[in-house]
Amino acid sequence: MSLQSTTSRALAAATLALSTSAALADVNLLGDTLSFLRAYPNTATQYLAPIPDTVVAAGTSDQVSWVVNSGTLSVTTFNPEAYEIQLTANVTSGYIGSGSRFDGYVISGFDHDIQSFTLNHATGFGVSISLPDARSMAINLDGTSSGTLTIGIALAQPVPEPASIVMLAAGLGLIGVAARRRSAAAG
Repeated sequence: MSLQSTTSRALAAATLALSTSAALADVNLLGDTLSFLRAYPNTATQYLAPIPDTVVAAGTSDQVSWVVNSGTLSVTTFNPEAYEIQLTANVTSGYIGSGSRFDGYVISGFDHDIQSFTLNHATGFGVSISLPDARSMAINLDGTSSGTLTIGIALAQPVPEPASIVMLAAGLGLIGVAARRRSAAAG
Protein backbone atom coordinates (compact mmCIF):
# COMPACT_ATOMS: atom_id res chain seq x y z
CA MET A 1 0.00 0.00 0.00
CA SER A 2 1.46 3.38 -0.99
CA LEU A 3 2.05 6.30 1.39
CA GLN A 4 -0.55 8.36 -0.46
CA SER A 5 -3.14 5.58 -0.18
CA THR A 6 -2.46 5.06 3.54
CA THR A 7 -2.62 8.78 4.26
CA SER A 8 -5.84 9.14 2.27
CA ARG A 9 -7.44 6.27 4.16
CA ALA A 10 -6.34 7.70 7.51
CA LEU A 11 -7.78 11.12 6.66
CA ALA A 12 -11.03 9.55 5.45
CA ALA A 13 -11.32 7.51 8.66
CA ALA A 14 -10.64 10.58 10.81
CA THR A 15 -13.20 12.64 8.88
CA LEU A 16 -15.78 9.86 9.21
CA ALA A 17 -15.11 9.53 12.95
CA LEU A 18 -15.50 13.27 13.50
CA SER A 19 -18.66 13.58 11.41
CA THR A 20 -20.32 10.55 13.03
CA SER A 21 -19.55 11.67 16.57
CA ALA A 22 -21.11 15.06 15.85
CA ALA A 23 -24.16 13.45 14.26
CA LEU A 24 -24.69 11.09 17.20
CA ALA A 25 -24.62 13.87 19.82
CA ASP A 26 -28.32 14.41 20.49
CA VAL A 27 -28.52 17.26 22.96
CA ASN A 28 -31.86 17.38 24.78
CA LEU A 29 -33.34 17.97 28.22
CA LEU A 30 -33.54 14.31 29.29
CA GLY A 31 -31.55 13.85 32.49
CA ASP A 32 -31.34 17.59 33.29
CA THR A 33 -32.39 18.58 36.83
CA LEU A 34 -34.60 21.62 36.34
CA SER A 35 -35.46 24.12 39.04
CA PHE A 36 -38.67 26.15 38.85
CA LEU A 37 -39.15 29.43 40.69
CA ARG A 38 -42.49 31.24 40.93
CA ALA A 39 -41.19 34.80 40.95
CA TYR A 40 -42.73 38.19 41.72
CA PRO A 41 -42.05 41.22 41.54
CA ASN A 42 -38.67 40.34 39.97
CA THR A 43 -36.91 37.21 38.70
CA ALA A 44 -34.99 36.71 41.96
CA THR A 45 -37.84 36.84 44.50
CA GLN A 46 -39.83 33.67 45.28
CA TYR A 47 -43.57 34.26 45.42
CA LEU A 48 -45.69 32.18 47.81
CA ALA A 49 -45.14 28.40 47.64
CA PRO A 50 -41.94 26.79 46.31
CA ILE A 51 -41.95 24.42 43.33
CA PRO A 52 -39.98 21.15 43.59
CA ASP A 53 -37.05 20.42 41.28
CA THR A 54 -37.43 17.59 38.78
CA VAL A 55 -35.17 15.36 36.69
CA VAL A 56 -36.44 15.40 33.10
CA ALA A 57 -37.65 11.99 31.90
CA ALA A 58 -39.83 10.87 29.01
CA GLY A 59 -43.51 10.85 29.91
CA THR A 60 -45.33 12.52 32.77
CA SER A 61 -43.44 11.11 35.77
CA ASP A 62 -41.39 14.32 35.96
CA GLN A 63 -44.34 16.74 36.17
CA VAL A 64 -44.22 19.33 38.94
CA SER A 65 -46.95 21.73 40.04
CA TRP A 66 -47.28 25.07 41.77
CA VAL A 67 -50.43 24.99 43.87
CA VAL A 68 -51.68 27.95 45.90
CA ASN A 69 -54.45 27.78 48.50
CA SER A 70 -55.20 24.10 47.81
CA GLY A 71 -55.72 24.91 44.15
CA THR A 72 -58.48 27.48 44.63
CA LEU A 73 -56.19 30.39 43.74
CA SER A 74 -53.88 28.90 41.15
CA VAL A 75 -52.52 25.62 39.83
CA THR A 76 -49.69 25.59 37.31
CA THR A 77 -48.21 22.31 36.10
CA PHE A 78 -44.89 21.93 34.28
CA ASN A 79 -44.27 18.92 32.06
CA PRO A 80 -40.70 18.96 30.69
CA GLU A 81 -39.90 16.65 27.78
CA ALA A 82 -36.82 16.07 25.61
CA TYR A 83 -37.22 19.20 23.48
CA GLU A 84 -39.95 21.26 25.14
CA ILE A 85 -41.58 22.33 28.37
CA GLN A 86 -45.36 22.49 28.66
CA LEU A 87 -46.84 24.85 31.22
CA THR A 88 -50.53 24.29 31.95
CA ALA A 89 -52.17 27.02 34.00
CA ASN A 90 -55.51 27.29 35.74
CA VAL A 91 -55.35 30.82 37.12
CA THR A 92 -58.19 32.42 39.05
CA SER A 93 -56.28 35.58 39.92
CA GLY A 94 -54.28 37.46 37.33
CA TYR A 95 -50.61 37.89 36.65
CA ILE A 96 -49.37 41.46 36.34
CA GLY A 97 -46.07 40.99 34.54
CA SER A 98 -46.05 44.26 32.67
CA GLY A 99 -43.98 47.40 32.90
CA SER A 100 -41.09 47.04 35.33
CA ARG A 101 -42.68 44.10 37.21
CA PHE A 102 -41.93 40.45 36.60
CA ASP A 103 -44.75 38.02 37.35
CA GLY A 104 -44.08 34.50 36.20
CA TYR A 105 -41.61 31.65 36.37
CA VAL A 106 -37.85 31.21 36.13
CA ILE A 107 -36.58 27.82 34.95
CA SER A 108 -32.92 26.99 35.53
CA GLY A 109 -30.67 23.95 35.66
CA PHE A 110 -30.27 23.30 31.93
CA ASP A 111 -27.11 21.20 31.35
CA HIS A 112 -26.42 22.91 28.01
CA ASP A 113 -26.72 26.49 26.80
CA ILE A 114 -30.11 27.48 25.39
CA GLN A 115 -29.56 28.28 21.72
CA SER A 116 -33.11 29.29 20.82
CA PHE A 117 -36.71 28.79 21.85
CA THR A 118 -40.20 28.91 20.36
CA LEU A 119 -43.46 29.70 22.08
CA ASN A 120 -46.88 28.32 21.18
CA HIS A 121 -49.89 29.13 23.29
CA ALA A 122 -53.64 29.37 23.09
CA THR A 123 -54.21 31.38 26.24
CA GLY A 124 -55.27 34.89 27.15
CA PHE A 125 -51.88 35.58 28.72
CA GLY A 126 -49.56 38.20 27.43
CA VAL A 127 -46.31 36.21 27.43
CA SER A 128 -42.71 37.28 27.08
CA ILE A 129 -39.69 35.03 27.48
CA SER A 130 -36.14 36.12 28.19
CA LEU A 131 -32.86 34.37 28.91
CA PRO A 132 -31.27 35.86 32.06
CA ASP A 133 -28.20 33.74 31.29
CA ALA A 134 -27.32 30.93 28.87
CA ARG A 135 -28.81 28.20 31.07
CA SER A 136 -31.99 29.74 32.47
CA MET A 137 -35.27 31.04 31.11
CA ALA A 138 -37.71 33.63 32.52
CA ILE A 139 -41.39 33.41 31.48
CA ASN A 140 -43.22 36.66 32.24
CA LEU A 141 -47.03 36.48 32.23
CA ASP A 142 -49.65 39.20 32.13
CA GLY A 143 -53.40 38.68 32.58
CA THR A 144 -55.80 36.05 33.89
CA SER A 145 -56.15 32.89 31.89
CA SER A 146 -56.14 29.13 31.68
CA GLY A 147 -54.57 26.97 29.04
CA THR A 148 -51.27 25.53 27.90
CA LEU A 149 -48.04 27.18 26.83
CA THR A 150 -45.53 25.03 24.97
CA ILE A 151 -41.95 26.26 24.88
CA GLY A 152 -39.76 24.46 22.36
CA ILE A 153 -36.10 24.57 23.33
CA ALA A 154 -33.03 24.07 21.14
CA LEU A 155 -29.84 23.50 23.11
CA ALA A 156 -26.34 24.27 21.85
CA GLN A 157 -24.11 21.36 20.90
CA PRO A 158 -21.19 20.96 23.30
CA VAL A 159 -17.87 22.26 22.01
CA PRO A 160 -15.21 19.55 21.78
CA GLU A 161 -12.53 19.89 24.41
CA PRO A 162 -9.10 21.00 23.15
CA ALA A 163 -7.66 17.73 24.44
CA SER A 164 -9.86 15.80 21.99
CA ILE A 165 -8.55 17.83 19.07
CA VAL A 166 -4.95 17.36 20.25
CA MET A 167 -5.50 13.60 20.53
CA LEU A 168 -6.92 13.54 17.00
CA ALA A 169 -3.91 15.45 15.65
CA ALA A 170 -1.49 13.17 17.51
CA GLY A 171 -3.25 10.08 16.14
CA LEU A 172 -3.08 11.40 12.58
CA GLY A 173 0.61 12.19 13.12
CA LEU A 174 1.30 8.65 14.31
CA ILE A 175 -0.51 7.24 11.28
CA GLY A 176 1.64 9.44 9.06
CA VAL A 177 4.86 8.29 10.78
CA ALA A 178 3.84 4.64 10.45
CA ALA A 179 3.00 5.12 6.78
CA ARG A 180 6.33 6.84 6.14
CA ARG A 181 8.25 4.01 7.86
CA ARG A 182 6.29 1.44 5.89
CA SER A 183 7.05 3.15 2.59
CA ALA A 184 10.75 3.58 3.51
CA ALA A 185 11.01 -0.12 4.39
CA ALA A 186 9.29 -1.12 1.15
CA GLY A 187 11.32 1.27 -1.05
